[in-house]
Amino acid sequence: MVFALLLGHLPGIYHKSNLKGLSMKVFKQAFLIFIAMGFMLISELVVAHTAVTVTVPKNDAVLSESPAEIILRFSDEAYLNSLTLIDGQGEVVPITSSLPEALARRLSISLPSLKSGSYTAIWSAEGTDSHVIQGELSFTVKISPQP
Repeated sequence: MVFALLLGHLPGIYHKSNLKGLSMKVFKQAFLIFIAMGFMLISELVVAHTAVTVTVPKNDAVLSESPAEIILRFSDEAYLNSLTLIDGQGEVVPITSSLPEALARRLSISLPSLKSGSYTAIWSAEGTDSHVIQGELSFTVKISPQP
């Protein structure tokens, strides 16, 4: 019945006698369509690019203290090409720690102590498939004054 529906043949009621009129040629065509659809699905899975799955801090997070690091988790191993941290005034915040040099699914970058304000981390990474992934992560630090 599924093959008949794929090709536009709609038997009135599902019953074996209703399918007798469909020729073997129709079943072969439907089978080939089914196989082609399977190959397309498999090729999409194989060609899937590396993507970010988790960031710490989360995008648009409001933090009560300066984060010690930024963590990027990927769906597959990746290499971090660059990370630039920009404050709310558009100034680049110097990051003194070096970027991770190894391929990994979890990449972390140590941060200097940040003052209250908004920040945006702009990063670029490369997956094992050589696909470049770029993104931004924004967060706000709101440190309460000490009494």
